[in-house]
Amino acid sequence: MKRQQGFTLMEMLVAMTLLSLLLLALFGGLRFVRDAEGRADAVIDEAETMDVTRFLLTRQLANEFPVRTGGPPPLLLFTARGDRLAFPVLRPPALGPAGLILAVFDIVGDQGRRHLIYREYPFKPGGVVDVADQPTRSTVLAEGSDQMHFLYGDQSGAWLENWGDGQHAPRLVGLSNPPWPLLVAAPKVETGP
Repeated sequence: MKRQQGFTLMEMLVAMTLLSLLLLALFGGLRFVRDAEGRADAVIDEAETMDVTRFLLTRQLANEFPVRTGGPPPLLLFTARGDRLAFPVLRPPALGPAGLILAVFDIVGDQGRRHLIYREYPFKPGGVVDVADQPTRSTVLAEGSDQMHFLYGDQSGAWLENWGDGQHAPRLVGLSNPPWPLLVAAPKVETGP
């Protein structure tokens, strides 16, 4: 009896089953790699956001220009609350029209999330910003949880949620946005004795 050449039905089924299992493992591995790449991109984006926020906060505080209001006693124009940081900045010519601007960092809430928004306004005597004033620049810097807030370091090293000293700027300004580490910058103006 002559033997037939080719594969039996059983051999074909076993081969197709093994090929299906190999392809399933391969596609599972590719999906794992794609998901890992997405998570790595998210971590990189978060780190870049944190770096940009730290850079802008540090740069603007370094360019702070001490303006005092009328008195008595004359008060330093420096708004420092848990949800707002605003102060005059002397903008160098390389960054746009030179002169005084009012730099405002606002933390605003939206459905359980908070956003850090940076705005620049033309400087007016007294540093007052009206609701109708349009910023010359507005940028959403970061998004965070409802725990995002500013902190202000005094001379003793304590952190305060609001800065009430109208004569001096805080020694340090911090932005708390868990799970980020505390972003810390120092104002340029004299902070007092």
